[in-house]
Amino acid sequence: MKYSFRIYFLYGVFMFAAFAPWPLAAQQSGDVGHTAFVKNQKRLALARSFVSKMKTGLARGNSYLDVSVATMETNILLDGETLLLQPILGNNLRIDGVIYGVVKDEKVLLSLRDISEVLQIPFVIDLEKKTVEGWYVREDKKFSLDLNAGIVRTDVGEFNLSANVFIEDGDVLVPAAELGTWMDFEFKPIVSAQDLRITSEELLPIQEKYRRRQDMHGGYKVPKPSRPRLNDGYTALNVPSVDVAIRSVYRKHGETKDASTSHSATFRSAGDFAYGTLSTQIQANDVDNIKNVRMKYKQESLDADLLGALKARRFEVGDITTTNVPLGGVSSQELGVRITNTDSLRTFSTPTTGISGTGFPGWDVELYRDSQLIGLKEIGDDGFYQFSDVDLFHSDNAFRLIFYGPQGEVREENLYIPVDRDLLSHGGGIYDVSISLDKKNTYNKFGADSSVGEDTNINVSALYEYSVVDGITLSSGLRSTVDQSAGDRDSVGNLGVSAVVKQALLNARVAVDDEGDMSAQLVARRDFGKHKVNSALRWRGKNFDVQGAGDSDIGTLRHTLNVNGPLPFALGRSPRYNFSTDYLLDTNDEYSLRSTVGINTTVKYLYLNEQLIHSTGSILQDDTLTSTTSVTGAYGRNHVRFLADYELKPDNELKSVLASYRRDFTNKVKLELKVDKRYDTSLTQYSAKLDWQAGFARISPRVTYNNKEEFFAGLDTRFSLLRDPVQGRVKLYDYNITNSGSVSAFVYLDKDGDGIFNGDDEPLEGVVVRAPQNGGRESTDVNGMALFTRMGRLRLTDVFVDPDTLQDPTWVAGMDGVSVVPREGNIVEVNFPIHISGELDGSVYTRAVSLPQGDGVGEEARISKSVALRNIRLKLYNAEGDLQESVSTDSSGFYYFSFIPPGRYLLIVDEKSAERGKFIRPAPQQIEIAYDGTVIYGNDIYVDMGEGDVPSAFVSDLDDYKARHPHIDFSKDEYDLVLNLGEYNSRLLMSVVWYKLQSRYNTMLTGGDLFVPPAQSYADVRTGKHTLRVGLQGITVKQAYNRCHALMAYGQYCKVEIYPSYIKQAQADISIVSEAK
Repeated sequence: MKYSFRIYFLYGVFMFAAFAPWPLAAQQSGDVGHTAFVKNQKRLALARSFVSKMKTGLARGNSYLDVSVATMETNILLDGETLLLQPILGNNLRIDGVIYGVVKDEKVLLSLRDISEVLQIPFVIDLEKKTVEGWYVREDKKFSLDLNAGIVRTDVGEFNLSANVFIEDGDVLVPAAELGTWMDFEFKPIVSAQDLRITSEELLPIQEKYRRRQDMHGGYKVPKPSRPRLNDGYTALNVPSVDVAIRSVYRKHGETKDASTSHSATFRSAGDFAYGTLSTQIQANDVDNIKNVRMKYKQESLDADLLGALKARRFEVGDITTTNVPLGGVSSQELGVRITNTDSLRTFSTPTTGISGTGFPGWDVELYRDSQLIGLKEIGDDGFYQFSDVDLFHSDNAFRLIFYGPQGEVREENLYIPVDRDLLSHGGGIYDVSISLDKKNTYNKFGADSSVGEDTNINVSALYEYSVVDGITLSSGLRSTVDQSAGDRDSVGNLGVSAVVKQALLNARVAVDDEGDMSAQLVARRDFGKHKVNSALRWRGKNFDVQGAGDSDIGTLRHTLNVNGPLPFALGRSPRYNFSTDYLLDTNDEYSLRSTVGINTTVKYLYLNEQLIHSTGSILQDDTLTSTTSVTGAYGRNHVRFLADYELKPDNELKSVLASYRRDFTNKVKLELKVDKRYDTSLTQYSAKLDWQAGFARISPRVTYNNKEEFFAGLDTRFSLLRDPVQGRVKLYDYNITNSGSVSAFVYLDKDGDGIFNGDDEPLEGVVVRAPQNGGRESTDVNGMALFTRMGRLRLTDVFVDPDTLQDPTWVAGMDGVSVVPREGNIVEVNFPIHISGELDGSVYTRAVSLPQGDGVGEEARISKSVALRNIRLKLYNAEGDLQESVSTDSSGFYYFSFIPPGRYLLIVDEKSAERGKFIRPAPQQIEIAYDGTVIYGNDIYVDMGEGDVPSAFVSDLDDYKARHPHIDFSKDEYDLVLNLGEYNSRLLMSVVWYKLQSRYNTMLTGGDLFVPPAQSYADVRTGKHTLRVGLQGITVKQAYNRCHALMAYGQYCKVEIYPSYIKQAQADISIVSEAK
């Protein structure tokens, strides 16, 4: 067999001007302004303490006021001026912490200790030897500074130290410019903004860490849901949501001049019923009355916890979409049962998939892969649509469905189908099974009875897949269907294997029908960077049973190739290409070859998609070459859509053109004009549609006229009904609801802190509630209600209040938010009480120390004094034992906690700070913030210099410890504080230590109960050691610290473990000076 395939170069590329900037400035300005306002509130408290502690600066500030504004410079550098600089790396990456600076000789000197700690650069500062050793950026970039020799050596070279490099207050100060020269960095202090901009040719390790975190998300900016899961299960019965679409049509026929009218309606509902979701669809018209009915009951879960041992994630009964089985199987909508344990992040390794769903009859559906148009379907009279055998690539497969309604509606759905071998290799088996009645539905007025015999009208489809080892998966499938033409049953079984070979995903599958005829396929998929390749070879033997087609006496061999990826050159924004071939050869030596090449890109406000399709073959009289062009775009309130099919060969002619223009006069009123010309039928059709979203309904009159003098006028009305969860009334909406999930969020000011809306509590208007993973954002109305009604089904999302939108900057949400799983026909209700927050500030000092005698200073200077400690981290733990917030002290030792929600807390100095500073921390301090907004000023903390700091830990529970000792009764143990007295290699050593403690230091253990006697202790399997714990009751955490400190003085290890119950029960320190806002 011979054939020729000629390549035609008939495609031209349009060149467009550069992009115009998007008009985002106004919005950004508003967001930044509000954020700045909130930050200023934090700075006020800092300034309040800063001014009180540095009174000498006031006189200097008064001198600034005498300077003319015209003569003032941005940075006023006066010797001795203290700076608190926040580091900013590279492209505006702000780092937590401050770097101390001081001005000398018009230069900014930086703290080398702060540079090391804040930027996580491993410098070791030895004040006795006056040296600094370490490395920066990489371990081979050494840093060595010797103040005695006056030399510093770095990877850049050797430098002499200037006179401005010296030791002060236990730190090494270095001029910013000089330090930058040593390290080939640029340290640029912005004094007016209190920023320190740091740039370098190579990324610092802390920048690399941030970049790795970004890369883990693959550029995906939305974080994964992290809030506690809200349990919102099914109910026995609720008020369903309902969608209604009504159409009235007047037609006048061109030839006969006869006129006719028709009326039709579609009703869809979804709601909880019998602890599942019951969805229905009824179509009716003025001729047939009720034309058809579809009904389905289902349960869905993100966890595999349905149907007991089956561990299903979804099961359906009613009008289901049957399981799609590879090699000759297709999906359909039939009356039956479907059970599966697959989820959105766990897919079968089959190389193709079917994308199907339900919608309103008469709507158009376009399917896109990334930006490539794959196909166009019209939703049938039964409301069902399906794209069959859609190729899947090796990794991500991002699809987009665009629905076009007859009223000018446009709705988009995103579908993500990952093919991840790691997920399959660790997840066990997955299955999908459906049993249905052939061609049967709940009700079809004109449906044909497909039953041939009592036992021949049942269709069975099943697919199972199991990962045997990492990278290799086995699968099997079965389909048994009715052959309508022959009146008998066709059954086919198949086996498949998937394997990863040299970064390519291979799929091989063979199928055998009940007569021994066979079919097979081999598919290879691989990603080359951002370019994706899918190559498939499929063979079907003679007489192999194909679902819905019976036996075919013609065998076929087909090869397909699909490639897509980004273009290697600039052509608009995000240009991509696609290329595909489809070669078919049958046993009669007939062949065909279809090749497609296309590009798509975005230029300014227009999205362009161009496809060239070439077809050749033995059954074609002439080769064909056609061009399909799609242009859509929006500019302001103007929207355009253009589709054209052009035949380049054999006839150089335009086949069809569709052009539409839509003008949005307001967000609710839109006008669309459309021209549709079909050159093959010489039909030109003009239409105009007006779309009015009235709030209670969407009303759309339209008229159509063509060159055959046919006239059409229609009125489409659509509305939805949904129960308001707050007022309990059913309300009307002007958009579809039943296919989506809903969440209602009620936001109110909870003045008494009881978590219930009552008394003087007030609903809050204008507060933004966010659902970033699914739903976006909504603002509360006058009743404090924010209602999300277009959320994707079964897509987990966080729901929380945006704190920047609260009217008072001192308000905080009573909870951090929740994560919810929206489902169709259900409204998840979430309440957000808002409380008045508190504040806490103070300073950290060492206890007073005496200056040595004979130092030459005056007598008054020898009086004992305290020393402020900077860069000391303090942590505030809430009543759940979780870290609420942590802050570091500034150069004056000052710390500030803002926006503290009401509740009880423990304030503790960080253990690592104590190790680094070589001081002993005081016991954690009990803090209480009332619901009227407590402000605590001057809560100073004093530490003792030296060794012997008592270690401590917040422990949520001892479940692992108790599980190791099932023979011990812990039911009566209600301890808030526990002394951990160490870990030991054997029971014997543990017994010896416990005996010593009892005999020598029994008074330090008064009131303590031994958790597990040494003779009954079991070692931790991870460490092989036994833990000695003593529970304490009736004492404070300070007393527990004192006991530990006393034991440590005798060389005994001791650690204080604090449980959340202690924070809840403990009373706040009454010595703290506080006031209500």
